Amino acid sequence: MQTPNPFTIELGDDWQINLGESISLNPFFSEPADNYLWSPADLIDCDLDCETLDFTPTQSALYSLTATSLSGCLATDSIFVEVATVRQVYIPNSFSPNFDGINDFFTIYGAIPNVQQIEELIIFDRWGGVVFEQKGFLPNDESAGWDGTKRKKSLDTGTYAYLAKIRFLDQVVVLYEGDVILIK
Repeated sequence: MQTPNPFTIELGDDWQINLGESISLNPFFSEPADNYLWSPADLIDCDLDCETLDFTPTQSALYSLTATSLSGCLATDSIFVEVATVRQVYIPNSFSPNFDGINDFFTIYGAIPNVQQIEELIIFDRWGGVVFEQKGFLPNDESAGWDGTKRKKSLDTGTYAYLAKIRFLDQVVVLYEGDVILIK
């Protein structure tokens, strides 16, 4: 008498990704299956009976799939997804607001969806006076950045300090501070 092969699920090898990268989990079943249950449910956006899973994890976790074969057998497999909290943000150290179409604005750049929003960008002169402030804008938006003016008056060449609060995909807000050189 021949023993039937057991019902199995194979999710593949563990993953290592950077914050903001998406993954696709396409399980292999040893026989047709239905009644898919992914966990942890609070980290997965899946309607009922998702056979495959495409998502952008925001934290490291062990993901599991339990399914039932058409003959009523149950199987489970798990995969660990490690999410490195790489903050993919770029803040220039100089700009030249001469309106030649190149580096005319000082703004914050970032990989989307890794960088979700610039919560606040404040520019200070050498005496600590605020010369520019912008809140709640998207990364890479030059029109939301600083054009080297204060009250529509061009400021002198020099070094200006900045503070930037940046919100990332995992909802962490990081404060960046530094200097930017205004070049004419």
